[in-house]
Amino acid sequence: MQRVKMMKKYADLIIRNGLNTQARQDVVIIANAEMHTFVGYFVAELYKMHVHSVRVFYRDPVATRFYLMNTPETKLSPIADYITSFYKEASEKNFSIILFEGTDPQVLRKNTREKRQAYRKAIENSCHSSFYKYKRGTLPFVRVAVPTRDWAVSIYPELTPVQGEDRLWQDVYERSGIWRERLSAESGYRERITRLFDISQKLNSLRLAKIIITDSNTKTNLTVSLPIKHIWYSPLKTSEEFNEKFLTEMPGFFISTVPHSHGVKGVVNSTKTVYFDGEPIEDVSLTFENGKIVKATASKGQEALNKALAVDDYSNRLGGITLVDRDLMPEASSEEYFDNYVLNMTEGSHITIGCASYRGFEGGYDLTPNELQSHGLNQSLLSLDFPIMSDTLSVVGVGDDNSKHLIMDKGHWAI
Repeated sequence: MQRVKMMKKYADLIIRNGLNTQARQDVVIIANAEMHTFVGYFVAELYKMHVHSVRVFYRDPVATRFYLMNTPETKLSPIADYITSFYKEASEKNFSIILFEGTDPQVLRKNTREKRQAYRKAIENSCHSSFYKYKRGTLPFVRVAVPTRDWAVSIYPELTPVQGEDRLWQDVYERSGIWRERLSAESGYRERITRLFDISQKLNSLRLAKIIITDSNTKTNLTVSLPIKHIWYSPLKTSEEFNEKFLTEMPGFFISTVPHSHGVKGVVNSTKTVYFDGEPIEDVSLTFENGKIVKATASKGQEALNKALAVDDYSNRLGGITLVDRDLMPEASSEEYFDNYVLNMTEGSHITIGCASYRGFEGGYDLTPNELQSHGLNQSLLSLDFPIMSDTLSVVGVGDDNSKHLIMDKGHWAI
């Protein structure tokens, strides 16, 4: 009964805060087939909110794995076209979309990185126009972490599959705040998200020229120039179609921006293990000059680190900065690596090596990758998160007039 109760509580949290569902709204759920139990509870909760209709689009990661294993790169377009038609119909009919993410990353890693990148590129190219409303935020598109047994087994191999899945659900609940009774699904989550949005707006009003990231314990000292039209963004967005707020990721209590790819200098040292394609890389130290990594060392996983930085011509430059307050996310100090985009965003402050997000630049959703690159936003096939969270982390913003603004002090918001 407790398991069912918590799933329903999580579903309610997502619907009220993430999707912010309105009566007579049409909703599409994209989920793995293995998530059918939670999907059932979620659909039931949606109809309690008097939505107009709910469609469920199930995926099978194992089937995708075998498709990629047996299909040449030149033949990947048919499935991309199928996905395109789905997004085209959804955008034309103003559907809100919620994507449940919980695939075991090891499933697709049975294929080469080149094959996976070609598959992703085929989908991105094919879906560019039909996905535009969701990319822009005209219509809600919400990414949510939902545990699966296969994913849990890869994270907690020492536990039985059932124990691992229960543990992973507990991890998600803790990061959502609903595990702690002092935080209600309504007020606790909303308060934290609102605070983050206010901080992001304040940072945007400063129009910073650069930030300086330091850590007295790890000896990190990194100066990062910011593009002129950079944006600090949180998960909170407003749908232009419905004029209602929604969250792009859940759970997630972060603020991010993009660096100028040629304006990074100094040294940054990781505070947790870095992972590339599932391989652990420990005690990583990176040295930047003119935006480029000129030295990269690790006590373990040096070969994997070298491989990551050689993915393409731009995988040795910085693509993003994400800040997470240690108070807002106290569990961020945990040692688990979830290998999941949504949960990784909750795991503490980090920089991202490789690709910069269009979300961090004014009007970025209207620009091509080449145009983003021309404004200083690095474009790469790599997206490698590099943890910098600690209780001695400091971030200072510097304005065009050389004025200084303390953003983070000892891992906490100070602005």
